[in-house]
Amino acid sequence: MGGSAPGYEGLLSHVASHGFIAVLYGIALDLNDATRKVACWAADERLGLAYVLGSVLNLPGVKPDLSRLALTA
Repeated sequence: MGGSAPGYEGLLSHVASHGFIAVLYGIALDLNDATRKVACWAADERLGLAYVLGSVLNLPGVKPDLSRLALTA
């Protein structure tokens, strides 16, 4: 990240070290509602993050740990 400010490289490295990041962006987007929807989706055992990890990405032994989930709007 050659031309970036010193703080951004560390921040982006920290963010990239996590296994799953969702970025929501939009001018007309209700971020509080979108944040709630992401949390509900991630926690859904049948169609959420556990489903994506196990079935879509074919990682059957990998289970999401939402105990350290951090969301902001």
